[in-house]
Amino acid sequence: MPLTSRPYEGPGDLLRMQELVAAIWKHDRDRIPCHIGDLAWWRHQHVGRDHTRRIRLWENGDGSLAAWAWLALPKDLVFQVHPRHEGVGHDAVLAWLEEEAVGEELVSAYTVETDEPTVVALERRSFERRAEEWAAHMLRDLREPIPNAPVPEGFVIRHIRGDEDVEQRVEVHRSAFAPSNVVPESYRNVMACPSYRASLDWVAEAPDGRIASFCLAWLDEENRVGEFEPVGTHEDFRRRGLARAVCSAALRALREQGAERAIVYSVDAPQQGPAFRLYEALGFATATRAVEYRKSLAR
Repeated sequence: MPLTSRPYEGPGDLLRMQELVAAIWKHDRDRIPCHIGDLAWWRHQHVGRDHTRRIRLWENGDGSLAAWAWLALPKDLVFQVHPRHEGVGHDAVLAWLEEEAVGEELVSAYTVETDEPTVVALERRSFERRAEEWAAHMLRDLREPIPNAPVPEGFVIRHIRGDEDVEQRVEVHRSAFAPSNVVPESYRNVMACPSYRASLDWVAEAPDGRIASFCLAWLDEENRVGEFEPVGTHEDFRRRGLARAVCSAALRALREQGAERAIVYSVDAPQQGPAFRLYEALGFATATRAVEYRKSLAR
């Protein structure tokens, strides 16, 4: 029976997308381009931005989810296909991309290089890999010791307390990722989603009470794997070891809550930039690489 598709309809669909991600992780973690935390963060980090994306779901005749796709308009796609629907599901998603982005000089689809069925499907439809651009998917075994990270004098490492921290939590995020569209309203939406845990949202508090650095972690309980998304430090407090301190605290919190592994994605890995060096120092090692495939849809 052919797959049917429809647009994203709300929080229930986000949960189903996360369940598919978790199911694929259990099947083969080397084939997964994202974590359940990515989907929660992507969906809630901004408000008033629905016009910048298209999310679509493909279902079986029994209503179970076969695939999902997230298109950042006009031309950047992340998607996932259940292993039972390889080939048909891949072609359905990519045909939809080509229809949605028709006329674009270049469209991009992202996967991991170890996901052979997706790579084959992309190449079959004349997508070409952009070899010079990639991000490291880095894993850490949390059953191994987590080294202590020194905390500068006067700073306190703690998890977020709740709404009283939101304004400052957003301020440090906007500094770390300037320019940023994250605002207090959107961060409250993040905090309200079922996947969020305040006990995994770690910050460094400066002696003057300002939040200086942060690490937001997410937990996939089914697979016992945590993720960092995002990590950052305010421009006034960089190069003091604060990111390492909050990440170390987040790793311990993940372990305490049942995680056996942690994952983080480093976009500056090709240059061995500061984020990549931070994660290596925390015991992460590159497991696979996220890669970009491109195709022209210009007429």
